[in-house]
Amino acid sequence: VSAGANIRRRTLRARSALVTAEVAMSLALLVGAGLLIKSFVRIHTADTGIRTDHLLTAGLTAPQGRYTSAASVRDLYERVLGRVQAIPGVTSAAAVSRVPIGGPGLQLGRSFLPEGAPEPPAGPDFSAEWSVVTPAYFGTAQIPIVKGRAFTDRDTADSTLVTIISETMARRVFGGRDPIGQRIRSWRDEN
Repeated sequence: VSAGANIRRRTLRARSALVTAEVAMSLALLVGAGLLIKSFVRIHTADTGIRTDHLLTAGLTAPQGRYTSAASVRDLYERVLGRVQAIPGVTSAAAVSRVPIGGPGLQLGRSFLPEGAPEPPAGPDFSAEWSVVTPAYFGTAQIPIVKGRAFTDRDTADSTLVTIISETMARRVFGGRDPIGQRIRSWRDEN
C-alpha cells in the first residue's frame, strides 16, 4: 500500500468523522429549537389567571426629589389614574408595583409565617412575591377574588391591615383552614 493511499484513507475517515459530528450537532440544534418553540407556545398559551386582551400596561416612576413622601406619591398615582380613567374607551384603570408574569417593576419577595407559628428552624416559613396594588387592580386585570374581598379606598395605613393571597399561598400556609380572618406576618422584614 502506498503512502498516498494511506493519506487518502485517513482523509476519508476524517471527513466521515467531521460529517458525522456536523449531523449530530445539527440534530441537537434542531431538537433544542423545537423544544424552545414548544416551551414558548406553552408559556404564551398558559392560563395565568389574568385576561390580557383589552389590557394595556405602562410604566410610571415618580421623579426622585419631587415626591418625597408616601402621600405625595399616592397623590401622583391617583391623579394619573384619574386622567387615564377619563380617556374615552377606558373602562378601568389601576396601578401595581410590578406587572405579573415577569413584567418590569419592583419585585418584592418575603418569607411569611402564620400568626403563632415558630420561626425557622423550629418551623417552616413560606416564601412569596408580593406587589402593592390600588383598589381597582383586581377588577381591572379581571383577576377573580375567590374568597374574601378586593381592596377598597378605606384600606389605608391607619385601618386594619389586610392582604390578598393566592389560592396556592392559602393552601401552603393554612392547609385546610379557612384563610379569611387568619393573620400572617413577614418574619425577616417587618416592613
